[in-house]
Amino acid sequence: GAAAPKDFLVELLKDEDEDKDVRGYAANALARLDAKERTKDIDAVIATIESYPFKKRKEYYTLYIYCVAALARLGDEKAYPRLVDALKSDNSMVRLRAVRLLRDMKDQRTIDILKYKRDYDPSPAVQKAAREALEEMGVKSDGGEKAPDTARKDGRNEPAPDESSEK
Repeated sequence: GAAAPKDFLVELLKDEDEDKDVRGYAANALARLDAKERTKDIDAVIATIESYPFKKRKEYYTLYIYCVAALARLGDEKAYPRLVDALKSDNSMVRLRAVRLLRDMKDQRTIDILKYKRDYDPSPAVQKAAREALEEMGVKSDGGEKAPDTARKDGRNEPAPDESSEK
């Protein structure tokens, strides 16, 4: 594709005076344009946000996740550890977004952590998203099949009747 729109989007993304949402949309647009050659620019914005003190970093969270999402969609390796880190957040919306982005990456390394989120995350929405992500990757939800290690031996967390029936 033409370089001009991508250059413009990178300028928007890097412009500290630009609205954070506009910058996030620029990152998203770069991913949609499959601008793999611009991952360094996206990563630089993420690194800048990561360098901020905690309180300021929270203000930039939406831009941060848009940038990480763009890296994930572009298949950039640097997205993975950041998404895994986001799964540890106290905020269930952050965890939910991270699960959905990990699903989009379809990376086999995510299976174990997605199983953990499916079985133990305090948020039902995160559990459901993790279950759906695993199903998309061909991993069954019932704890059997490919994953004997997730069989619920302790009986603490029996699957609901609708969960255990095969589709």
